[in-house]
Amino acid sequence: MVKVTRHTVFFLVQCFILVLLSRQPLLANTPTPFDVDVILKEAKKLQQENNLKALNYLDKQYQQCVAAKDTLTSIILLARMADVHGHQANYKQSYDKLWKALLLTDAAKLEVQKADIHKRIGRYYSFYKRK
Repeated sequence: MVKVTRHTVFFLVQCFILVLLSRQPLLANTPTPFDVDVILKEAKKLQQENNLKALNYLDKQYQQCVAAKDTLTSIILLARMADVHGHQANYKQSYDKLWKALLLTDAAKLEVQKADIHKRIGRYYSFYKRK
């Protein structure tokens, strides 16, 4: 029988904490010069007022990311712009933004993000091509 000591309990607690910390989203492990959470929260706040303001804000942030060569944040912002367009039933614009994001994921070899973009493209394709 295993004798449980304070050292054993301490070790198990440390292991448990490490497991919890390692379960953060994959995007959190990739460094980015832009604070994506702040950008997305501000866009959501603007969207509640006016969708056009939110799209203009996201596009401005996207242009800055492109200028800074921040591919990951650019992909996230394109996907968010696609969501805003989709909520307005502008499926063609959503589809176009997602294709642009797909090209970026291909170029940067970001497989996890590529899978997410493929899923989103499939959703908007079914809406846009509906007769």
